[in-house]
Amino acid sequence: MANCELSKIKILFLYDFFMTKLNPYDFESSVSMNELLDILEKETGYRFERKSIYSDIDRLNEFMRVTGKIKNGSDYDWIYKEKKRYKVSELESQITVDEAKLLVDAVNTTAFTDSGIADKIMELYPSYFGDAGNTVSLVRRDHKYSARLTALLNNFRSCINDKCVISFNYGYKLGSAPAFKEKREVSPLALDWSNNTYYLIAVDNAIYDRIEGTGKPIENAIRRFRIDRIDSTSFNRHGKFRGFSNANDRKKAIDNIIRNSVNAFSSEEVMEVAIMLSFEADGKALPEAVPKKEVLRAYNILSDHLNIKRIVSDSRLESGELTVIAETADVPTFYSYLFQAGTVPGIKLTVGEGPVRDKYIAYLENARKAL
Repeated sequence: MANCELSKIKILFLYDFFMTKLNPYDFESSVSMNELLDILEKETGYRFERKSIYSDIDRLNEFMRVTGKIKNGSDYDWIYKEKKRYKVSELESQITVDEAKLLVDAVNTTAFTDSGIADKIMELYPSYFGDAGNTVSLVRRDHKYSARLTALLNNFRSCINDKCVISFNYGYKLGSAPAFKEKREVSPLALDWSNNTYYLIAVDNAIYDRIEGTGKPIENAIRRFRIDRIDSTSFNRHGKFRGFSNANDRKKAIDNIIRNSVNAFSSEEVMEVAIMLSFEADGKALPEAVPKKEVLRAYNILSDHLNIKRIVSDSRLESGELTVIAETADVPTFYSYLFQAGTVPGIKLTVGEGPVRDKYIAYLENARKAL
C-alpha cells in the first residue's frame, strides 16, 4: 500500500494529467493503465495499485457530472476506455485546439501583450502544441475574410502540419490587376501576420536544391511570401519536403526570417550595419531644438522598423550623438528607413563603411536626380 498521504493527493495528479496531457480533439491522444502507473510512480515515488486508479477515475467522472462540466450530458464519461487505452471527451468549457492556437497566435502577433503569455498557454495545454509549429491564422477584426483567403490559409496550414509541398503563382500587381507572375514550389514552414497582411514563410525548393551540398544553411533558401500575391495553388503530395529535422532549428530559422524581414521583403543575407546619428545646428533645425531629443526621434524611426541589435555608444547622447548596430536584411525598404531617419531636422546620419554605405549613397544620389 502506498503512503496514505500520497494516496489522498493521487487523484489530483490524475486530474492534472487527464486535463492537460490528453487532447480530446486528437484521436491518437490516449494512455494505458501501465503508462498511468509509471507516470504516477515517477511523480510520487510510489507504485499504486490498479484498483485504486479505477476508483479515482470513477470519482473524476462523477465530479465532472455533478459540476456540469460534461459537454454531451450526464450519460457520458469524461475519461473513457477504448481498446485498453484511456481517452478524454470534450468538456463544456474546454477550448478547442484551433482556439488554443488562435490564442497563442493572437498573443504572438499583438504588440500590447507579453509574448511570455503565449508560453504559459502552451505550458497549460501541452497536448495542443506537440508539433503545431508557428501556424498563425488570425482573423482581422476590421473586415471579413474573403473565401479565397480562407481557402489559401487552410491550404497552407494543412501543408505545414502535414509537411506537404505546394506550388503556386506568385507575382506583383499594377493597381488591382496582376502584372507579373512566376511559378514557385515551396515547403511551407509557418504563417505570419504583420503590417495588416498575411505571409507564408517557406523553403523555396528551387533555391534549396541549388545550394544543397554547398555547405550553405537551409535558412538561405527560406523566403517570405505575401499571401495576397499568391494564386493557383496546387498540392504536390509526392514532392520532397525540404525542411528541418530539428524542431529547435526550425523555430530559430522562422524567428530569424520574421525578425529580419522588412515590409514583405526578405533576403538570404542578414547583415549588421553600424549607424551613427548626430545633431548639427546647421540652420535646418529649429533654434529651440534639443540635440538629445532630435537624435532620439531619428533613432525611434529606425527602431520602429529595424532590429536594433545593440547600442555601441550613447556616452555623447546628451550632446546629440548615438551609434547603434542594426541587424537587417539587405532589402530596398531598409534604405528608405535610413532616409526617413536622416530627414529629421538637424540630424546627420552616417552609415559604417562597406557595401551598405555605397548603396545608401547611390540611393541618395538617385533621390537628388529625381528633383
